[in-house]
Amino acid sequence: MSASFLPVRLGGSWLVLEARYVREVSKAIPWLAIGGAPRGFPGVLAWNGRAVAVCDLASVLEVDAPPLSPSELRARTVLLALEDDVVALPVDGAREAFSATDEGGRRTPVEGRPHVTELVEHEGVLMGKVDVEAIVLDAHRRARGT
Repeated sequence: MSASFLPVRLGGSWLVLEARYVREVSKAIPWLAIGGAPRGFPGVLAWNGRAVAVCDLASVLEVDAPPLSPSELRARTVLLALEDDVVALPVDGAREAFSATDEGGRRTPVEGRPHVTELVEHEGVLMGKVDVEAIVLDAHRRARGT
């Protein structure tokens, strides 16, 4: 099955997001911290006239990168449109999207890593595919206490 991915960098780790969800990759967008916000979603930012949840992928995935801070913005912000949500992912870098059917676009299932469903190889680099839908669903469940 063919799929397109957007590579993003957090600290020294490269990850991929499903390109079908990506609405925009922008420069750093300032955001506001919200006291008592759920783990992994420390604040909000303004985008196209609405408040959008900011997801700290580094803390959710336990990637070796500093936690998000409104005073130290990451270089890029990726905005994803999921079924009922728009989520902002501040990242240290992003590359051009690619198809997994391209040469070197091999995909291997992963078990035992929450929110990383497979490894995708592109240009000799193995990157974990992030299941952002599951991250958001988990946050909704925690917010409802279920």
